[in-house]
Amino acid sequence: AQCADLLNHDVAGLHFYTLNQTDAVLKICERTGLANHPQATCA
Repeated sequence: AQCADLLNHDVAGLHFYTLNQTDAVLKICERTGLANHPQATCA
């Protein structure tokens, strides 16, 4: 909910520190629609 709220208020971007918990971050990206965003990147 927090990520979606930030995106709805036009934040410039989100950065996640995964600490080897990539599954949790992938779920966040899927739920917020970030997984399909044209500017989404993984590092």
